[in-house]
Amino acid sequence: MFITIKNKEYELKFDLAFIRRLNEQQGLVYNQVNIGSAVEKTMPGVMSHDFAILADYVLCANEKLTRKLVDKYIEDLAVEDEEGKALDEFADNLTDAIKHGVMTRVPFNKVEKAIKKAQA
Repeated sequence: MFITIKNKEYELKFDLAFIRRLNEQQGLVYNQVNIGSAVEKTMPGVMSHDFAILADYVLCANEKLTRKLVDKYIEDLAVEDEEGKALDEFADNLTDAIKHGVMTRVPFNKVEKAIKKAQA
């Protein structure tokens, strides 16, 4: 997936480097040790389009991005389209990219199955 910020295109990769960055930022901490599992921990937020979590995913998916750039990008989508279609489309496309990412597809599917089972 690619996003364009200030006329510059950024590729979002959901690879092992992404997992490492997300684990540093969102990993589970037990006895003051970060034990990872950030994807599993945050996946419900991704699926429900929690924009703070989606922003974290974007930030971790490209090491050249900054929190300021990502936040402004998402906020601009919200401001530019009062009906929210652009923001919804972005969230749907990002969720789809995560669902099919090299290192995120397996945990995504596990969490999706667990949610469906809990709902049944």
